[in-house]
Amino acid sequence: MNFFEEKSPSGIILKVVPEEWEFLAFNSEGKTIYANENTAQLMHKVLLIIFMGNNFTIRNNFNLELSFFKIVNNEIVIPFLYNNNTRRYLFIKTNETLDLLPVRLLSSDDILSYIRYNKAKSTLLPDYIVVNGTITRDEVISIKQNLSDINIILIDEESNVTNSESDSNSNQGEDNSNKISVKKNKNINMISNNPVFLAKIHLREMNLSMINQLILDFDISVHEANYILSFIDSMLKRKDDAEINNNLNKLTTLKNTIKFYIHMLQKEENEITTMIKTVIDNNELSSYSTIIAKVKGLYPDTDNQLVFTEYENLIYEKKSEIQKED
Repeated sequence: MNFFEEKSPSGIILKVVPEEWEFLAFNSEGKTIYANENTAQLMHKVLLIIFMGNNFTIRNNFNLELSFFKIVNNEIVIPFLYNNNTRRYLFIKTNETLDLLPVRLLSSDDILSYIRYNKAKSTLLPDYIVVNGTITRDEVISIKQNLSDINIILIDEESNVTNSESDSNSNQGEDNSNKISVKKNKNINMISNNPVFLAKIHLREMNLSMINQLILDFDISVHEANYILSFIDSMLKRKDDAEINNNLNKLTTLKNTIKFYIHMLQKEENEITTMIKTVIDNNELSSYSTIIAKVKGLYPDTDNQLVFTEYENLIYEKKSEIQKED
């Protein structure tokens, strides 16, 4: 069985089966996390979200078809670019007891063709459709008539919060305010478009996991990554700082992750393979996998994709080697 694998910040292993777009989840002890404990349902569904209309820039962060997004306070946090590449965030309520979730993001400008395509292939029906003002109300109604069970999210151009769209009196009175919202400011990563500035704040607060999130949220350049690396190097030199000493391993892993990201952007094959072959920690390998998935989205041409696949195979082999040693 072919599958994509990712490890969450809390150590949960997610294995996505692309043929069915379902996934298995295992806790840090290797025990199954059920999608429904009452029925012992093993397979979780991979959400599919379609963005329809102009001004959306949609990129998956794992490969061309798949993303992994964090769950914060029972909400899936989904970044996207909108209207001249302004970063915005989609928040969707979830009952999943995970901290990371696989999601598929797609975009489409042709409403009628999309409807016809999905009616012919019912397995590709989306869970949510995100639309903006370039989609007319008649088109929204047409979507609802043809795909009646779909949740439609209408982007509010003026407000930071957008509720799901209702198109008939039968939905009036239903409170959607807590289900879905689009916000510009949810956490500190959303208050600035400067990743170097944000990295400095996160490092000062020792919020190291948010540095990894920055790499996913922003297309950080080599120049910017080197700045962040210099911040980490400066911290590691402060041997008398108790907080830094307590987080020494995490800072070292983060430093290696940033270095790996720089090597990936510069396509430095020898450095990349050396880092993969010499790493001894599976958590660090998982970070490298995330970096490869990120950079794959930046270089979608076939030649680069083949090289990235070779790196992924190296990581898979190294993970197996470490597991055997354990």
